[in-house]
Amino acid sequence: MIIINPTYNIEFCHIYSDKLLLDNSICEGLIQAKRIITQLEHQDISYVLTILIDNYPGSKLNIKKLNLFLDELKKYNIQPNYVFDETSLTNMAEKVISEIPPKWKKEEGNKINFVNFITDINLKEEIEENDRDSLTLFLEEADFAKSYKENKNENIPPSSFSEVTLSYKENGNINYSCTLLTVCWHLFRLGLINGKKEIKPIINSDKKLFFGKKTITILPKRYMLVEANSMEILNFLPKKYKKARKKIEHFFY
Repeated sequence: MIIINPTYNIEFCHIYSDKLLLDNSICEGLIQAKRIITQLEHQDISYVLTILIDNYPGSKLNIKKLNLFLDELKKYNIQPNYVFDETSLTNMAEKVISEIPPKWKKEEGNKINFVNFITDINLKEEIEENDRDSLTLFLEEADFAKSYKENKNENIPPSSFSEVTLSYKENGNINYSCTLLTVCWHLFRLGLINGKKEIKPIINSDKKLFFGKKTITILPKRYMLVEANSMEILNFLPKKYKKARKKIEHFFY
């Protein structure tokens, strides 16, 4: 029997290790995931379902609570083929940083920053007009600055993304930003990068292959900025990674 990679690797749930509960946001995501899955099945398109547990940096994952959460998902008739924890992605982080050309990186104190970044949600001139994906176009059309202010997140100015942190040192440890780990996650799901050591899932429920020819990521709208930032970084990676952008699809709710 020949086993081939699925057409799509779908992240249908992104949840924090200390909040393994079916809240309203997660439930809405499950509804949207079921809708997308139904469409794929009607078209006989193969897929694998994944969950990413946000337990970085280093919060302990309670496997018993995770299993209870997965049992709750059965009410929606949806179960992951794979569950990964975000901490495992740190094995790829230095690889991705090393692949970013030096002219786009800046060391500043205890930080390494990516310095050619989105300004007013417009891509730089270096990016060809026809290379902009649907996420970027969506962000340009949205009044993103206004919505960001309404969410009262003042940590990142909504209209002047001149640089973003990739990694920083704290108490002798190297920590990696959500944006960088998101880049790692997208590339990993496409089979384009691996870690210094084998990255194993917390749960692998069957023998379906993990790596997809494309990815779908289903997330609440509050993750839009991180996803947009990660897509921008992909534009400045070597050519072997640049093609990834056209294989990455998002659905925000």
